[in-house]
Amino acid sequence: DLGVDATPASVGTSGRTSVWHELELTNTSKVPWTTGAALVTRGPLPVSQNLLGYTSPGVTTRLPLTVAVDVTSKWEERETGREPRAFEAYGHALTKILKTGTLTVTNRRREPAAMRLSLAMGGRVETASDGGKVVLNEGRRDDWQEWPWWWWGTVANHSDVTWSLTLAPGETKALSVTFSFPTP
Repeated sequence: DLGVDATPASVGTSGRTSVWHELELTNTSKVPWTTGAALVTRGPLPVSQNLLGYTSPGVTTRLPLTVAVDVTSKWEERETGREPRAFEAYGHALTKILKTGTLTVTNRRREPAAMRLSLAMGGRVETASDGGKVVLNEGRRDDWQEWPWWWWGTVANHSDVTWSLTLAPGETKALSVTFSFPTP
Protein backbone atom coordinates (compact mmCIF):
# COMPACT_ATOMS: atom_id res chain seq x y z
CA ASP A 1 0.00 0.00 0.00
CA LEU A 2 0.97 3.60 -0.49
CA GLY A 3 -0.05 6.31 1.91
CA VAL A 4 -0.27 10.01 1.20
CA ASP A 5 -0.51 12.31 4.18
CA ALA A 6 -1.18 15.92 3.32
CA THR A 7 -1.34 18.56 5.99
CA PRO A 8 -1.74 22.00 4.36
CA ALA A 9 0.06 23.76 7.23
CA SER A 10 3.18 21.65 6.62
CA VAL A 11 3.18 21.68 2.81
CA GLY A 12 6.15 23.60 1.41
CA THR A 13 5.90 26.46 -1.04
CA SER A 14 6.05 23.96 -3.91
CA GLY A 15 2.85 22.35 -2.63
CA ARG A 16 4.54 18.93 -2.62
CA THR A 17 3.39 16.39 -0.04
CA SER A 18 5.03 13.13 0.92
CA VAL A 19 3.97 9.70 -0.34
CA TRP A 20 5.11 6.66 1.63
CA HIS A 21 5.19 2.92 1.08
CA GLU A 22 3.42 1.41 4.10
CA LEU A 23 2.71 -2.03 5.51
CA GLU A 24 -0.80 -2.61 6.79
CA LEU A 25 -0.63 -4.86 9.84
CA THR A 26 -3.47 -6.37 11.86
CA ASN A 27 -2.87 -7.47 15.43
CA THR A 28 -4.56 -10.89 15.47
CA SER A 29 -3.09 -11.83 18.86
CA LYS A 30 -4.87 -11.57 22.21
CA VAL A 31 -2.38 -9.04 23.60
CA PRO A 32 -1.55 -5.48 22.45
CA TRP A 33 1.57 -4.57 20.54
CA THR A 34 3.38 -1.96 22.60
CA THR A 35 5.08 1.01 20.98
CA GLY A 36 8.58 0.17 19.79
CA ALA A 37 11.04 -0.01 16.94
CA ALA A 38 10.09 -2.20 13.98
CA LEU A 39 12.70 -3.55 11.57
CA VAL A 40 11.47 -4.72 8.16
CA THR A 41 13.67 -7.02 6.11
CA ARG A 42 13.53 -8.61 2.68
CA GLY A 43 15.43 -11.83 3.17
CA PRO A 44 18.61 -10.96 5.05
CA LEU A 45 18.62 -7.29 3.97
CA PRO A 46 17.02 -4.47 5.97
CA VAL A 47 14.41 -2.46 4.08
CA SER A 48 13.17 -0.04 6.72
CA GLN A 49 13.13 0.78 10.40
CA ASN A 50 10.40 2.89 11.96
CA LEU A 51 8.27 3.23 15.06
CA LEU A 52 5.28 0.90 15.37
CA GLY A 53 2.69 2.52 17.59
CA TYR A 54 0.60 0.86 20.27
CA THR A 55 -1.92 -1.45 18.58
CA SER A 56 -4.77 -3.13 20.48
CA PRO A 57 -5.80 -6.71 19.65
CA GLY A 58 -7.99 -6.84 16.54
CA VAL A 59 -6.89 -3.39 15.34
CA THR A 60 -5.22 -2.63 12.00
CA THR A 61 -2.33 -0.16 11.84
CA ARG A 62 0.08 1.11 9.21
CA LEU A 63 3.85 1.06 9.42
CA PRO A 64 5.62 3.62 7.19
CA LEU A 65 8.54 2.06 5.28
CA THR A 66 10.10 4.60 2.95
CA VAL A 67 9.24 7.53 0.71
CA ALA A 68 7.66 6.39 -2.56
CA VAL A 69 9.58 8.38 -5.17
CA ASP A 70 7.54 6.88 -8.02
CA VAL A 71 4.26 8.40 -6.81
CA THR A 72 3.95 12.17 -6.57
CA SER A 73 1.38 14.39 -4.95
CA LYS A 74 0.68 18.08 -4.72
CA TRP A 75 -1.68 20.21 -2.61
CA GLU A 76 -3.17 23.46 -3.92
CA GLU A 77 -5.88 25.69 -2.53
CA ARG A 78 -7.70 28.78 -3.70
CA GLU A 79 -10.10 31.17 -2.05
CA THR A 80 -13.64 31.10 -3.42
CA GLY A 81 -15.38 33.63 -1.19
CA ARG A 82 -15.65 35.62 2.06
CA GLU A 83 -18.55 36.30 4.38
CA PRO A 84 -17.72 39.29 6.63
CA ARG A 85 -18.92 39.15 10.23
CA ALA A 86 -20.18 35.56 9.86
CA PHE A 87 -19.02 34.56 13.36
CA GLU A 88 -18.44 36.15 16.71
CA ALA A 89 -16.09 34.72 19.32
CA TYR A 90 -14.63 36.22 22.48
CA GLY A 91 -15.90 39.67 21.49
CA HIS A 92 -14.37 39.54 18.00
CA ALA A 93 -16.30 39.64 14.72
CA LEU A 94 -14.85 37.01 12.39
CA THR A 95 -14.99 36.62 8.62
CA LYS A 96 -15.75 33.22 7.11
CA ILE A 97 -13.18 32.30 4.44
CA LEU A 98 -14.35 29.79 1.81
CA LYS A 99 -11.77 27.73 -0.11
CA THR A 100 -11.37 24.80 -2.47
CA GLY A 101 -8.39 22.51 -2.02
CA THR A 102 -7.08 19.97 -4.52
CA LEU A 103 -4.83 17.02 -3.78
CA THR A 104 -3.37 15.73 -7.06
CA VAL A 105 -1.68 12.31 -7.08
CA THR A 106 0.22 10.73 -9.99
CA ASN A 107 1.28 7.09 -10.26
CA ARG A 108 4.59 6.95 -12.14
CA ARG A 109 5.00 3.22 -11.46
CA ARG A 110 4.68 0.51 -14.11
CA GLU A 111 2.01 -1.27 -12.08
CA PRO A 112 -1.23 -0.19 -10.40
CA ALA A 113 -0.82 1.54 -7.04
CA ALA A 114 -3.31 0.94 -4.21
CA MET A 115 -3.46 4.06 -2.02
CA ARG A 116 -4.91 5.45 1.16
CA LEU A 117 -4.83 9.22 1.06
CA SER A 118 -5.39 11.32 4.14
CA LEU A 119 -5.77 15.04 4.57
CA ALA A 120 -5.65 16.63 8.02
CA MET A 121 -6.41 20.32 8.17
CA GLY A 122 -7.69 23.22 10.16
CA GLY A 123 -11.14 24.31 9.04
CA ARG A 124 -14.49 22.73 8.34
CA VAL A 125 -14.49 20.49 5.26
CA GLU A 126 -17.95 20.76 3.72
CA THR A 127 -17.55 18.37 0.78
CA ALA A 128 -14.99 15.84 -0.48
CA SER A 129 -14.94 14.48 -4.02
CA ASP A 130 -14.65 10.84 -5.08
CA GLY A 131 -16.22 9.33 -1.97
CA GLY A 132 -13.80 10.94 0.47
CA LYS A 133 -14.82 10.32 4.08
CA VAL A 134 -14.90 13.47 6.22
CA VAL A 135 -14.61 13.49 10.00
CA LEU A 136 -15.15 16.86 11.71
CA ASN A 137 -13.45 17.38 15.04
CA GLU A 138 -13.05 20.16 17.55
CA GLY A 139 -10.44 22.71 16.64
CA ARG A 140 -6.78 22.04 17.31
CA ARG A 141 -4.48 24.87 18.21
CA ASP A 142 -1.73 23.11 16.21
CA ASP A 143 -3.66 23.85 13.01
CA TRP A 144 -3.33 27.58 13.57
CA GLN A 145 0.25 28.08 14.71
CA GLU A 146 0.66 31.17 12.57
CA TRP A 147 -2.16 32.91 14.45
CA PRO A 148 -1.22 34.64 17.72
CA TRP A 149 -4.55 34.11 19.49
CA TRP A 150 -4.44 31.38 22.15
CA TRP A 151 -8.12 30.66 21.57
CA TRP A 152 -7.86 30.12 17.82
CA GLY A 153 -8.10 26.36 18.08
CA THR A 154 -11.37 26.68 19.99
CA VAL A 155 -13.25 28.61 17.29
CA ALA A 156 -12.25 26.67 14.18
CA ASN A 157 -12.87 23.01 13.37
CA HIS A 158 -10.26 20.41 12.50
CA SER A 159 -11.11 18.07 9.60
CA ASP A 160 -9.73 14.67 8.64
CA VAL A 161 -10.50 13.38 5.13
CA THR A 162 -9.56 9.94 3.77
CA TRP A 163 -9.79 8.35 0.35
CA SER A 164 -8.98 4.79 -0.77
CA LEU A 165 -8.29 4.24 -4.46
CA THR A 166 -6.10 2.47 -6.97
CA LEU A 167 -4.32 4.37 -9.75
CA ALA A 168 -3.36 2.69 -13.02
CA PRO A 169 0.21 3.11 -14.31
CA GLY A 170 0.69 6.72 -15.42
CA GLU A 171 -2.71 7.81 -14.07
CA THR A 172 -3.24 11.17 -12.36
CA LYS A 173 -6.18 11.82 -10.05
CA ALA A 174 -7.28 15.17 -8.62
CA LEU A 175 -9.26 14.94 -5.39
CA SER A 176 -10.94 18.05 -4.05
CA VAL A 177 -12.48 19.43 -0.88
CA THR A 178 -14.42 22.57 -0.13
CA PHE A 179 -13.79 24.05 3.30
CA SER A 180 -14.20 27.14 5.43
CA PHE A 181 -12.68 28.72 8.52
CA PRO A 182 -13.06 31.93 10.54
CA THR A 183 -10.51 34.75 10.52
CA PRO A 184 -10.43 38.23 12.11
